[in-house]
Amino acid sequence: MTTKAVPHPGVVDRVPLPSLLAILGGTGGWLTSHVIGSQSGNEGRPLGLMLTICTAGVSFFLGMVLRRTHRAQLWGLLVGLSVIAAGVVNGSAMGVLIGGPEGVVFGALFGGYCSFAFLMPILLVVGSTRSFGEARRGSVVDQAIRRAPWRTLAAVISVAGLAGGIQIRTPATFMLTATGAAVVISCLVLDLRSYYVLRTIMRRLPTMRSLRSDELRGSATVELGLGDALRAEMWSSATPFRDGEVPTFVVRGDEAAAERVLWRLLVVDVVAASIAVGMVGYVGRYFLC
Repeated sequence: MTTKAVPHPGVVDRVPLPSLLAILGGTGGWLTSHVIGSQSGNEGRPLGLMLTICTAGVSFFLGMVLRRTHRAQLWGLLVGLSVIAAGVVNGSAMGVLIGGPEGVVFGALFGGYCSFAFLMPILLVVGSTRSFGEARRGSVVDQAIRRAPWRTLAAVISVAGLAGGIQIRTPATFMLTATGAAVVISCLVLDLRSYYVLRTIMRRLPTMRSLRSDELRGSATVELGLGDALRAEMWSSATPFRDGEVPTFVVRGDEAAAERVLWRLLVVDVVAASIAVGMVGYVGRYFLC
C-alpha cells in the first residue's frame, strides 16, 4: 500500500516560498531600518525604507528560485549559496543607490556579510516546505502541511522581534513578536483540530468495510491524504447495490500514516509556540522595564 505521494511538477508552482521569503526579508529590512533610524534620526529614514523594499524584493525572487530546488538532495547547500548570492545582489543595489557605481563593491561585501544573519531563518522556512504536495490536495494532512511554513515563518519573526527589541524599545517590535506568536498559536489550534478530526474518523473505522473505487457512486469522501485504501459505512437500501447496501460515509487513505505526519507537525507546533510565547514575554518585559 502506498502511503506517501510523490509531488507532481505542478505542485512546485504552488509552494508559497516567494511570499514567505518576501515577508521574512521585508521584516529583516524593516528591523534594520529602525536600527538605522534610531542612530541617525530622520536622515536615516529614506535609507531604511529603501532597504526594506529592496530586501523584500530580492527575497521574493530568491523564493522563486528556491521553490524549484527545495526538494533537491543537496537543498541545504543550494539554499546557503543562494542566500549569500542574494545578499550580494541586495548589497550591490543598496551600494549603487547610496554611493553610485563606487559603492557597488562595498555594498556587495557588506550584503554578503549580512546575508549570514538570514541563513538559518531561510533554511528553517525552506525546510518546512519540503513535504509540500506529498498529500492529496485539500486533504486533512495536506491542510496541516500547508500551514507548517507559515507557522515556521511566524516563529522566526517572533525571534527577530526579540533581536530588534533589544536594539530599539518601540511598541512596533513588541507587536511584531506578539503577531508572530498569535500566528503560531493559531496554527497549533488548527492542527489540533485536524488531529481531532482524524481521531474521530479512526474511531469509526472498525464499523466500516473495504470499498472498491467503482462503488463510490458520488458518495462524499473524506480525504486523509496519504494512501489509497477506501473504507465506508454502508446503509441498506431497497435498490440493488452489492447485496442492497450503499456507502454513506467514505474514508480514503492510510490513517496510520496520516497520524504520524500530524503528530510530527504537532510536536513542532508545540515547540514553536513555546518559543514564540517566550519571546513575547521577554520582549514585553524588556519593553516595559
